[in-house]
Amino acid sequence: MDRDEFGRLLRQHHMKEGWSYDEEFTPRPYWPEVPRNETAFHKWAWKTVKPVLEKGGEVVGLGHEEGSYDRRVVALCNPGLEPHYAATATLFADIQLLKEGEDAPSHHHTPCATRFVMEGQGWTSIEGDRATLTPGDIVHCGPAYWHDHRNEDAEDFFFLDVLDIPLLQYLGVSEWYFKYEDVSGDPKDVHHPLRPDRKDMRAYEQGWAVPGFELDDPRQYREIGHWPYADLRPLLDRVSAQQGSDVDDVLLRLRNVGSAGTVGPTVDICSQLLRPGCSTLEHRRTWATIFICVEGAGRITIDGVPHEFDLNDVFVVPGWAWRRWENPNSADCVVHSISDLALLERLGFARQQKKLADGSIEDSGWPAPPYVRTKPITTVP
Repeated sequence: MDRDEFGRLLRQHHMKEGWSYDEEFTPRPYWPEVPRNETAFHKWAWKTVKPVLEKGGEVVGLGHEEGSYDRRVVALCNPGLEPHYAATATLFADIQLLKEGEDAPSHHHTPCATRFVMEGQGWTSIEGDRATLTPGDIVHCGPAYWHDHRNEDAEDFFFLDVLDIPLLQYLGVSEWYFKYEDVSGDPKDVHHPLRPDRKDMRAYEQGWAVPGFELDDPRQYREIGHWPYADLRPLLDRVSAQQGSDVDDVLLRLRNVGSAGTVGPTVDICSQLLRPGCSTLEHRRTWATIFICVEGAGRITIDGVPHEFDLNDVFVVPGWAWRRWENPNSADCVVHSISDLALLERLGFARQQKKLADGSIEDSGWPAPPYVRTKPITTVP
């Protein structure tokens, strides 16, 4: 029996060759010699996608009535990951629309969900605590919390949703539940009742003060948060007096109020200020990131190709792609972002490189032995 015949025999039993030697050594597809993934850079320009989303408001109803749906969302599908509903290998993203007076019924799911408000205003309720939302705001809901949304304004309410669906789907632990009447007590009432003692989420935003006793709240201040842009923006201004980062300019990493760690175990959320005239060092990281521009405009260069971005544009930067930020404008630019950095940090695989002015590459390396044999600090290309 020759190798070809043996290969056919293996496939009959749902097996494949695990070796790679023929005339010379050839790595298997699952043996990349550098970090590699299928996520592609892509930008969803707001001026292009908003008219498309508005058409969705004309053809798709919202609710649980016949012909309507639980959420009016349009998934952002990364062209490198087709046909999957995914923006990165671990994160799903969509843009959600609520028209005047519309309700998104309460539901819950094991994937965590982070929302970035784009236009209009409304509110999100998580387990009965309400967050009033305006453009630039960020709100995060951890796994299995009942949550719902409403637009009480005359203008359309748009926000970007990001969930760790692909990761949980791959792990086989993604689960969704839609019977809101279990908590509302009435099939006609689609919202979780507000908590009588707290009707908004402001208490959860105060990271400098937490109770020193066991709470009667089952969340215990974990994996929930609301960061109003009205609070984030002055904080960015305050720290902009500092030198900043040579790869990010001015960056804030949002924290979990209860643990002071990342917002959730799988996602890291940031707000970033690109000051006028800034131009960062070229750098790359192992984590893939979804960005949304919430103020001004800027430019990001990916693997040598420049890409302009504007207000409400959403774009994905793959892991291990060289990138460089620029703000050639006279006004500030602010972008929010969400990535799987939190997950990679927990696994020990958050690695980054940056190109220094002399052409050398500063490398954080992989974790120290026993995980790998060497850990380079500075190399020359």
